[in-house]
Amino acid sequence: KAKGATLTLADITLLTRLDELGDLRVFVVEDDLAHHARMLRWLEERSLIAVGMTAVTNLNEAQISGRDLNSGAVTVPLSEIGAAFLDFYFPEPPYDGAVLARALSQANVRSFAMSSVAEKNAAMIRAGALGGMRKREFASLLL
Repeated sequence: KAKGATLTLADITLLTRLDELGDLRVFVVEDDLAHHARMLRWLEERSLIAVGMTAVTNLNEAQISGRDLNSGAVTVPLSEIGAAFLDFYFPEPPYDGAVLARALSQANVRSFAMSSVAEKNAAMIRAGALGGMRKREFASLLL
């Protein structure tokens, strides 16, 4: 796609190679609960294994820990994640979408940025995300 062109769900699927994941999970980090639920539903409708967090509380070279939609603790081994969709702002420092995009890129996980702020998507792309779009635009594709 040309720079600045609007992406479609097909473009995003191709970019993140969702159709090639096999048993790997799709990781969603999003604190907007409505958007988070729509993302998980879209992925599950595609028969993909999705895991979501509303916040990241710990990150190392082997795993990511955080809170799920019900504020429960969840830990995901990086080796089980094939693709990720990332918001930029997390409720707790020091983690944000750029930190996570960099760590996922180093673990060979394809990530896509979906912040409400275009500049934050650009920051995640510079850190290793393969693409991005504003959350509102992404959400409009999921309706």
